Amino acid sequence: MSYQYKEHFFVEKYTFPEVNEQRYLAHKHQIDRTFFLLHIATGISYFKAFLPKGVKIDSGRLTKKQAEFFQTFYKQGLGEFLCRNELPFPTLDFPYDKNKQEGVFESEEKLRLSDKILLPIGGGKDSVVSLELLRNLDKEITPISAGTAPAIEQVIKLSGLGKHLMIKRELSEHLFELNHQGKVYNGHIPVTGVLAFMLLSTAALYDYKYVVMSNERSANEGNKIYEGVEVNHQWSKSLSFEKAFYEITKEVLADFTYFSLLRGFSEYKIASLFAKLCRPYFQGFTSCNKAFRLETENRLKSWCLNCDKCRFVFLILAPFLSKEELLSIFGKNLLEDRTQEEGFLELLGLQGFKPFECVGEVKESRLAIYKLSKDENWKETNFIKRVLPFFKDDFDALEKELMVPSSLHMIPKEFQHVLS
Repeated sequence: MSYQYKEHFFVEKYTFPEVNEQRYLAHKHQIDRTFFLLHIATGISYFKAFLPKGVKIDSGRLTKKQAEFFQTFYKQGLGEFLCRNELPFPTLDFPYDKNKQEGVFESEEKLRLSDKILLPIGGGKDSVVSLELLRNLDKEITPISAGTAPAIEQVIKLSGLGKHLMIKRELSEHLFELNHQGKVYNGHIPVTGVLAFMLLSTAALYDYKYVVMSNERSANEGNKIYEGVEVNHQWSKSLSFEKAFYEITKEVLADFTYFSLLRGFSEYKIASLFAKLCRPYFQGFTSCNKAFRLETENRLKSWCLNCDKCRFVFLILAPFLSKEELLSIFGKNLLEDRTQEEGFLELLGLQGFKPFECVGEVKESRLAIYKLSKDENWKETNFIKRVLPFFKDDFDALEKELMVPSSLHMIPKEFQHVLS
């Protein structure tokens, strides 16, 4: 996939292993349309570098609905990047074909997908919970990842599923060069949103009807308001993204179904399920982003023990595991580390704002602290004793709320029984 801005030329590559050439050729036109959408989504990395005032598309034509989707995708998906760099939101109109009808499939193009599941595995607790819940279904499950890392490989090995579909993504080396030279803008993009389009193409190529994500309801919550827009680090994991993505994919692949199995669950509920269902994974999983860095030579093997993800996962699991189990996973008591206190204060809503990271809601962190304050093994922790007086929450009511699944989700009926 290629992109150009003035004299700068970029090529990004995706490698799909062992593709059935006969299947591809039989449905080439329809599968290629999924790649066209992937091309537009992937372009956000290169658009962000320069923030041009317009976009020209030579690889195909969008429908009106698709153009409107990508206008939102680029605006909301770049919200954190723009906020951090103190840049204005760009005014961007994606060109579309005014004569192109939406949702029309020629009879010879209809691609029917098999009743099988692609389950993205990220190496963290959420996808492990989804995996264990899905075992109650009589459907073939294939773990999939974009690239790999030790935690991903360990989780898949521990699952016993065996088969693992790994799609390789290679960003343009020229973009890395410009970033290192400080000649372009750099920052957060909606990675999960880009991967959603990669999963659309994967489902078409390998004959899978379902892509089951593991995004929870706290992903719907934003971090802060910037230039009158709610900025959400997890926007492409939110229900609003999921709904919009579902709608435009129906224009190119009618059978394809994309949804999050954990959408109705709070992080607090997911942590309780992880503790109950996923003990074999305790020494294999990790949620720390530093274990998944693009530059493999800079990756850590496990937890860095000094980031918002490490702090939040430590905190949200603490009420559901024994202290010994928790410390065996992390190797350190983060609540007794004074250098971590500012980060915990942000998670608790007592300082700054909710971190730009995939972490749960403030009220979930507060409930975890409250629960620890009632635990003989934790209640004398100095940090817990200092922050508890600042909370005025009704924790009994809050726990009930967080343990009851929300009805706001897009989970198909045939999957809902695995959640009860």
